[in-house]
Amino acid sequence: MILCFMGLNGSGKGTQALLLRQRAAQSGLNMETVHPGGLLASDPECKALIDQGKLIDDKRVCDVLDKSLATLDHHIVVVDGFPRSVGQADHLINLSRRGHEVLVCVFEVSEDVAVARCVERDRGPDDAPEVVRARVQAYRRETEPAVEHMLRLMPRRLLIIDGGRPVEVVHASIAAHLKL
Repeated sequence: MILCFMGLNGSGKGTQALLLRQRAAQSGLNMETVHPGGLLASDPECKALIDQGKLIDDKRVCDVLDKSLATLDHHIVVVDGFPRSVGQADHLINLSRRGHEVLVCVFEVSEDVAVARCVERDRGPDDAPEVVRARVQAYRRETEPAVEHMLRLMPRRLLIIDGGRPVEVVHASIAAHLKL
């Protein structure tokens, strides 16, 4: 299964991926988390764009995802921060049409919650308030249309999650949906 986690920085995607990995291991399932943005960050041009809160072009992101999926043999592959655009959503829809089991979890939080969580964790330049706010604008411009696109084309494969709820409540709802 390809399990995509979408949402603003600070919406809880990484936390839930970690918790889900622990739960999957207890159930005897192999799970891997793929961070396309992290893989792209080793490229200086991509890193500069990421540090400015901008998005990487679809072709690069999809190529990195495909290479990662080709090398993984796991029951569940969590793709953190994908898709981020309509083009990437189309790529995911095509993966689904080619026989991959796909579920997209969309973590929704307010801009204020996202900024506060990022500032609190302060992992580096990506968590600076101005960068988080720039990413919020990029998310609204690029990613929200992708969510709407997928809602039209594969509504049963989207799970909209209130990421502002307590971590344990969010985790329980995801685990219940996945029957873990």
